[in-house]
Amino acid sequence: MKKRYLLYTTLLLVFGLYSCEKDTPSYEKLSDSKEGALVYTAKARNGIQTLKTFSFEEDMYLPQDTVSFNAAIGSLGLPASDIDVTYSINNRALDSINVIRELNGQKKYKPFPEDAYTISSLKLTIPKGKEYSNSLELVYNPEKFEKDSNYLIAFSIVDASGYTINPEVKTVIYAVTEAIGVPSNYTKTNWAVINFSTQESTGEGTNGFASLIIDGKLDTFWHSCWTCATAPTFPHSITVDMKNAQKVNGIEFAQRQPGAARAVKLIELEVSDDNVNWRTLGEFTLGSGAAPQSVAFQKLETFRYFKTIIKTGYNDGGAGYTALSEVSPYVLK
Repeated sequence: MKKRYLLYTTLLLVFGLYSCEKDTPSYEKLSDSKEGALVYTAKARNGIQTLKTFSFEEDMYLPQDTVSFNAAIGSLGLPASDIDVTYSINNRALDSINVIRELNGQKKYKPFPEDAYTISSLKLTIPKGKEYSNSLELVYNPEKFEKDSNYLIAFSIVDASGYTINPEVKTVIYAVTEAIGVPSNYTKTNWAVINFSTQESTGEGTNGFASLIIDGKLDTFWHSCWTCATAPTFPHSITVDMKNAQKVNGIEFAQRQPGAARAVKLIELEVSDDNVNWRTLGEFTLGSGAAPQSVAFQKLETFRYFKTIIKTGYNDGGAGYTALSEVSPYVLK
């Protein structure tokens, strides 16, 4: 009886081991075979990844930040031993991309400034029985990048403990592009024209009023008075109250539509927080075309009131006759 019990026990152990081995999926088995196995960079499929360095809304550089990536293996099973993966900075990738950009008439990338970033390590390890390595961390300081330049850095796998490196997904690329914000015009629903030096209140039908430069419509316009007993002379001025202090990167001007008749030429912009104390942002010359045009400030400005002082115009016939369709402050985002 004892012998029979031992026989049954032995058979159970054998069948149990066989069953466990049979139930283990092939993709989970450990193997040192390099046949058909490819080591690659997990984020390389994402193309060029752009790092943000500047906030136009705050008019300031962003704080120091970190990005990371790791290596991976694609194989029938899992590695039976650690795989050491070595990266290097790939300047040839930078040169190749710049050749294409130059052919396309685009501004070339510069290498990341040496003092703009640090790298945790260029050596990663895919542990035994795992598909992915630990992460390489790139810490970058936005203040070290010039706002009007493009930068690029590329990291490529150069060694993977004898494993084949997938050439199509071995390189991860990070770029910093020149800081160009997108203008966003403010909604002018509650704004008001609180002062003006001249307007045409009768001769232009429903047009001519100073308030029309902030009505949000390009087919309406302000016009200096021409039915007056005395012809107006330059300068003219229109003052707008935005009701609240706003951050402004510039102002978009639209000449009278559709043909820009009697267009505004030389203007001066003054701004104020209280409608008492004013400061000038300088003089600007507008083009005579009908397309909206922007006057960009040298830096982000914050104010509640702004005054457009019109000093000269196009085709004024020797008098101070001029017209303007719309004035739209904007902030870059």
